[in-house]
Amino acid sequence: MQKLIFLFGRKPGLSHDEFARHYLEVHAPLGRRVTRAMAGYVVNLVEQADERDSNVPELDAITEIWTPSVEEFFDPAHAFTSPEDGRELMADHDSFIGPMHAYLVSEELVEPADGTALSRFKHVALVGPQDGATPDASARDNVVRVLTPDAPDVTAFAVRRLATPQDGGRLGLVSGYFVSEHVMLTPGGAGRAR
Repeated sequence: MQKLIFLFGRKPGLSHDEFARHYLEVHAPLGRRVTRAMAGYVVNLVEQADERDSNVPELDAITEIWTPSVEEFFDPAHAFTSPEDGRELMADHDSFIGPMHAYLVSEELVEPADGTALSRFKHVALVGPQDGATPDASARDNVVRVLTPDAPDVTAFAVRRLATPQDGGRLGLVSGYFVSEHVMLTPGGAGRAR
């Protein structure tokens, strides 16, 4: 199984709340229905960017997708249930998503010892080559390949699960994004919502 991470910004003129509502209520259900090459789907809505670092790009969502084949996922002939369904999904995508960047990553899971494994609150740090070691995390997604031009220079995504959204400040996390996780399709195919 291969894993993709997408960084999404909203289209100009939309508020973050409008973007989030459309993503969860319209786009994600449509994507689940018409995309064949997807075995897992998690939408992480940005609740707050860490303001300690002005270099973090403005994002509205960090999406994780697991697929049997990256090539098939990006090939319209294989990705969708029909050409019409593919056009419908891409038209919806274009209606609310602005800047977008995609990465192929290798996933490294680290089990947290503090009981936050099932928490839907996370902190996601974008680790660049200048940052040195990857910060302490419950999961690390190491970038294997950048899939979109002009993507931020990221070598890894460090994810730390939080018991509550307020725990990030207490834990002294590096710059990044506080997100709420919305599981649309668990890796392996069994759908559940959190």
